[in-house]
Amino acid sequence: MEKKSTKLESILKSIIPSIILMILQICASLFVMGFYFMKFMNSNKFLSYDDFYKKLFKMVQEFSSLPYIYQLYSILGIILMLILIKNKKDFRCNFNISALKGNMIIYLILLGISLQIFTSYVMNICIIFMPEEGKKYIELMENAGMTENIKLSMILYVAFLGPICEELAFRGLTMYYAQRGFSFWTANIIQSVLFGMFHMNVIQGIYAFVLGLAFGYVLNVTGGMLVPIVLHIIFNSTAGIMSLVTEFGNKNPITFCAFLTASMSVIYFTLIHLKKIGKNI
Repeated sequence: MEKKSTKLESILKSIIPSIILMILQICASLFVMGFYFMKFMNSNKFLSYDDFYKKLFKMVQEFSSLPYIYQLYSILGIILMLILIKNKKDFRCNFNISALKGNMIIYLILLGISLQIFTSYVMNICIIFMPEEGKKYIELMENAGMTENIKLSMILYVAFLGPICEELAFRGLTMYYAQRGFSFWTANIIQSVLFGMFHMNVIQGIYAFVLGLAFGYVLNVTGGMLVPIVLHIIFNSTAGIMSLVTEFGNKNPITFCAFLTASMSVIYFTLIHLKKIGKNI
């Protein structure tokens, strides 16, 4: 069993998973872009420098490499995080599927949907007060192909690979390191802050921080690593449908307050019941 870390050591080690994921993103970007550049060079003949630049510019415009970069980085991230977690003999959270027994899945669906509605309202409020950051967020979503006609390859990342990778990194390793020097709630805030910062965007960062707190709490009361993973998958998978719900709720102050209150009530209800279920796991 590893000895307890000092507060400074705990904070510094908590940053390690974020740094690892950022390095993996850079490596995945270089690999994918290099691969398609070599493919481009081998499949084209160039009559002049102008012809080369025109064809290269056309390829860049027509091809979006982001989905493939995200897929590669997340797969590498999952493998590396699992290896690092396996080496932690005192890692307290298990991967036992029995943590999902009984009504757990139903509560996770309710919690995932209500968190989606609640964080959507948080995001909309942030955009109102920070319009410039809102523009950056919308541009980011458009560049990532997350607005209209989302590609299947991007859906695979958003709904499956991304949640697994992020949960292993933040609610897994980051929380592990943070709790070696701090109490649960302090550790939960640390991992949530790092989770928000990792998204590299103020709007995303704010609602990712809120989500991090909820996911971390769920992990703590259930002790099962699969629980926040499934919750994150449900949250991301329902984004499209719930956006229609929040769009309807934004039509007037009455529906806005009603949807916001309902989502907060369901979040409170499900968290209380997950705590009760967690005691029996």
